Amino acid sequence: MICMKQGKSKVEKYGVMKYLKPILSGTLVGAVVITVILMVLSLLLSLQNIPQMLINPMVLLALAIGSLMGGSFAAKMVREKGLVMGLCCGVLLFLMLLLFGQGISDNGFGFMAAIKLAIALLFSAIGGVAGVNSKKSRK
Repeated sequence: MICMKQGKSKVEKYGVMKYLKPILSGTLVGAVVITVILMVLSLLLSLQNIPQMLINPMVLLALAIGSLMGGSFAAKMVREKGLVMGLCCGVLLFLMLLLFGQGISDNGFGFMAAIKLAIALLFSAIGGVAGVNSKKSRK
């Protein structure tokens, strides 16, 4: 009886780790993609005369692409539950952006934050579903 309980806890622990590592990895990939895109956009802003009103759409575009890539990466690692894996990555990406944004400005959770949450969830979920349904890469 004791051996069975220990075996079950190992299986449960493996189950958590089975999903936690891909979610964290996908979130990291998404954050790196967002960072690279924002750095390129910052360079464009410094070199070109781009109107101030285009900054928010460019940030949302970077968030959408990063969320898509992160959700896809996480789902490809597990090859199952793509929607859930993508949504988890999207939530973590949004929370990271919200926390970093609070460090820069004290706007709180407003309309723009709600739009960012919706974009992160939508595109990471799409990425997760696409990642699960994509063909395995050949080695």
